[in-house]
Amino acid sequence: MNLLGHRLELSTPETAPDTRKTVRALAASIVTNPGRLDDIELMTGEGLANALLHGEGPIDVSVSVNADRVCVEIKNHARSNRPANRHRLDQDHGRGLSIIDALATSWRLERTDDETALRFEVDVD
Repeated sequence: MNLLGHRLELSTPETAPDTRKTVRALAASIVTNPGRLDDIELMTGEGLANALLHGEGPIDVSVSVNADRVCVEIKNHARSNRPANRHRLDQDHGRGLSIIDALATSWRLERTDDETALRFEVDVD
């Protein structure tokens, strides 16, 4: 996968809407279907909301592509009082991971003591 643009950093909740729009604009360089772009923006928003709610510190966002897929990765620092474990869909307290599960071609959520990383991929067509 090739990184589109540069990595984005979200430092406050107020910048989340701009980050969602930037991810959408980057994805639009390869995705022409407006509905698919809506899905990418929605999933990005849900991922950012989870990172803001459950993490701390700056949130790093990257958008990568190959000929067939767009990949969005959202990383945040884990709160020091939460032990590491592997998230599963049924551990989601809100709707975010359920939405991502329904819309993404593939996705994964990994958590260590220091970091949480959400990665989702969407087929271009």
